[in-house]
Amino acid sequence: MWYIEFLRARKALSVYGAMLLVLFVVALLFRLYGTFHRYGADRFMPVPIEVLASMGAFITAIFATTLATSLAHHVAGHLEIAWTKPISRDRFILEVLLVDASAIAIAYVGTMACMIATFMVFSGRFPLVLSPLGIARTALELVFVYAFYMVIQAATSGQRRFAGMIAGVSWPVLLLVMAAPSIGMPAPITRFFELIDFVNPLALLSVRTASQNMLRLPIWGAPAVLDACALIAIGFAITLVRWRRIEA
Repeated sequence: MWYIEFLRARKALSVYGAMLLVLFVVALLFRLYGTFHRYGADRFMPVPIEVLASMGAFITAIFATTLATSLAHHVAGHLEIAWTKPISRDRFILEVLLVDASAIAIAYVGTMACMIATFMVFSGRFPLVLSPLGIARTALELVFVYAFYMVIQAATSGQRRFAGMIAGVSWPVLLLVMAAPSIGMPAPITRFFELIDFVNPLALLSVRTASQNMLRLPIWGAPAVLDACALIAIGFAITLVRWRRIEA
């Protein structure tokens, strides 16, 4: 049954890749024929790769949202077929999640490649500062995307309907929770939202919106990675429990 999810992931990747290509072509045309080609290229200074990776992870999380309803997709349309196949429920869910995880990794690499190519078009040189630590942080950003994916998967895995709506609403809700502590609410309410933020997967992504700094980079340390791994484990456990309770 993994093949059904493979076809779905392949279609999502095709659409996503086409969108990245269109954006790159638009940037290229703007560079060649816009006013930017006469000035401004020298303003592009090389940036650490982890800064670009943080933006790439945030964009990839948007793509992951389209795959995070994969189990709900099977519940809504293919559950009867799944339960008549000689395959355990646990193996079924693992195959689906592995297909999605592979597609998300491909999307992340494609996003990074598109962003690097776009920066090269505008700057005329390789735009990144590479370091072993920066490359390691770039890889860790993918862990944060998987945390977001598993949280949404846990919320939608048992849904026969409204899974797409839940996944879509999750973005404004999680962004509101993330931004709430900085909008000047009373201290008890601020502390409440700060507590919820510990289980907010978007709060782990390095792109943060704050009134004083539009791009705030938190520390890529053990706590953040452990938080992401904990969200992945909890999300998987909830997803597995909900999946085992589903009846055809």
